Amino acid sequence: MQGLYGSLWVDRWRTGETVERAGRTFDRGLLLAKATWAEELAGFSDMPDRISKALEACRHRNMPPTLPEFLDLCRQQHGDAPKALPAPRLSADEVAPRIAELARKVAKPQIGDTGWARGEPPFVRGPWESAIIELAEKGDPRFIAILQEHVANGVIRSERARAALGRETADAAAA
Repeated sequence: MQGLYGSLWVDRWRTGETVERAGRTFDRGLLLAKATWAEELAGFSDMPDRISKALEACRHRNMPPTLPEFLDLCRQQHGDAPKALPAPRLSADEVAPRIAELARKVAKPQIGDTGWARGEPPFVRGPWESAIIELAEKGDPRFIAILQEHVANGVIRSERARAALGRETADAAAA
């Protein structure tokens, strides 16, 4: 901290009262601060990466942190983030078909594509059936033909579908 903040750090704790230890003179306030910080930071002794990251976070502060502020910085650091799973090991022969399948799934249908309506109905049948009937009711000949095929095969059996086809047949006869 003294390296980061210089006299701002030392002056925060210095009392001017000196203590003699092992032939050297120390400031009592600095010794007390050092002992207090060491005691409080002991709770992070098994997480030195959190202390390192908290020190790194201090590089962006203009003033040195108090002990409670520094402890909060240590708590905010998460050095125990989960590691990513290893990349799957696939051969080139396994990768190519998977990429082709994914490309097929995400490819957008072309405008005017009716393939979705021609195939087997999806698991959620209601919206699929309603969309086909609605497009046939609007007079789109492609969807009239698709609806006729589904009604003939018993795939779509609703009264609304039969009414839409009856209306189309009546409109065609009138024309």
